[in-house]
Formats: sequence, C-alpha cells, structure tokens
Amino acid sequence: VIMDGVGKGDGGSGDAVVVAKTPTLDHLLATCPHTYLKAHGTAVGLPSDEDMGNSEVGHNALGAGQVFAQGAKLVSNSIESGKMFASATWQELIGGGVYTLSEVKIAHPSQFRRFLANGEFGSDKQYITTDMAKSVNAVVASSGDFYKHRHYGIVVHEGQVKRAEMAKIDTCFIDDKGDLIFSPKGQFTTQEQAQQFVDENNIRFSLAFGPILVQDGKVDQRLTDDYYHYREPRMALGMVEPYHYVLLAVNGRVQGQYHGVYLDWMAEKMLELGAVEALNLDGGGTACLTFMGKRINRTGSDIRVLHSMIGFGNSDQVGAE
Repeated sequence: VIMDGVGKGDGGSGDAVVVAKTPTLDHLLATCPHTYLKAHGTAVGLPSDEDMGNSEVGHNALGAGQVFAQGAKLVSNSIESGKMFASATWQELIGGGVYTLSEVKIAHPSQFRRFLANGEFGSDKQYITTDMAKSVNAVVASSGDFYKHRHYGIVVHEGQVKRAEMAKIDTCFIDDKGDLIFSPKGQFTTQEQAQQFVDENNIRFSLAFGPILVQDGKVDQRLTDDYYHYREPRMALGMVEPYHYVLLAVNGRVQGQYHGVYLDWMAEKMLELGAVEALNLDGGGTACLTFMGKRINRTGSDIRVLHSMIGFGNSDQVGAE
C-alpha cells in the first residue's frame, strides 16, 4: 500500500494524521512492515531540500526506482550543461532575429577553404550549399559572396586575381595562415595593385561582399543608421584568433515570427562572440549554414543555388544518416 498524501509529521497538535481517528492506519502500522519515503527536495529530483514536493512530483517519482531530475531541476541541469541552448526549441529573439551559431577550430589553415562549383572559376553550374558541402566532405559550411551573380569586388582564386571591381564593396582576403585581411572598397585602383597585394601577402582566396563588421577588435565606423540600415536574414564570418572562427546566421523573412536584423546588430554580436575580424556575407535567401551536410539555420525561403561556398574541416561521414 502506498498512501499518497499521507505524511509523517512531528506528532504535535498540527499533525493531522496523529490527531485524527485512524484505526485502520494504526493497525497497519502496528502489524505490518512499513517504511517512510522522502517526498520533497533532492530525494525526488528537485533542486534543493528547501523545495516542497507535490502530487505531480510524487506521481513522477513513485515506482521509478531511482532519483531523476524533474521540474526546476531539469531546467537548471539543461542550462548548466548547455543542452538548452543546443535544442531546436531554443531561440534567442533579439532585434527581430533568431540566430544560429557555429564555432570552428581547425588544426591547419588548409582546413579553411573556398569551393567553387565544378572546381573552376566562372562555371555556370550552381548547387545548393548542402549538396556542395556533401560533395567535398566539409564538416561546417556556409554560403559565401555569390561571386558569379554579383560582379563586384576583388575575387581571388588559388592566388590569382580573377576579377577586380574595387569601388563598390569591401573584400576579405584569406592568407596562407588562415587569417582574415580586409580591403575596404576603393583601396586599390587597378587589378595590378590588387595582384601585388595578393602576392606580397600570400593570399589564397577572397570573399567579395561586405561590409566589414569588425576590424582590429572594433566595430566598423561606417555602420550607422544611414548605412544599409534595414532588417534582413544575414550571414557573417568572424575570426577570434588564428585557427578559431565563428559563423553567424540570422534567420528572417519568416512571416509572423522574425524579420532579420540590422548590420550594426551583427557587428556587436560578432564582437560579443570574441571576433576581432568579421565580415558580412551574402544574406537574404542566400544565407545557409550547414553541419555535416545538413542545414542548421532557417529563412522564409528554400535554399538558393550558388556558385561557391566556404567550408571548414573534412570528414567522410558528412551526409551520412
């Protein structure tokens, strides 16, 4: 017999079980083996012994054969372990955006790469980021600068300047150490100047988009209310230190839920995440962040087909179920 709601008190005048006339209970206690179970606090999976039990707690604990966390304890454990923040239901709503973050650490700069469709500059082939990531076994991948569609910026592929339109957008160069080196729009006036810079700094490839969000640990001064100040789904790449990067995708264009964020929000968030250098990449319907070949962010549209992406790491398990 398990008596739900009957407790063992101190025997005083406020102890209802002792004061009441209970001949059957008295007989059972006198003639049958019995014990008492704690029904509050850590004994039933609550955060501390100061926490009072109740019917729901008791019903969950009875017959379990072990102590398991419940109620507020589940929440506390989830926060301490970080599980809450990794769950699909956790969303941080700030400024109308829900963001997905990927923190990447690599062992060698060769693990940070830019991939072009069909492996060649200028190919007309297009693929969605998830398929491209699977084809090259990229552990983490993101959309980049949509270079074939947008004819701006300095595009470097395998150490060679393939295109140099220098007046309209910023460029991020990636050197042989995996560092991000920024060139604000207008820094170079000729393709020859750009190629000389590439040669002198051992540049492997570039990302031509922008604007620059963070440089030398400071938010770019151009990010004012007058500078491309509108909410959109966004994508950004940042470097915390050598071989340590963050990719930030902000969802948007999901009707009735979230609308994206402003560029200055992206810059402040990247700074908060520890990035000393950060670049805004192509957002909107292009923004896509993948892990092991699966998309982990969301926008209000299907994944756009692209001519290129950036990727980190390599594993033959990418895309495996």
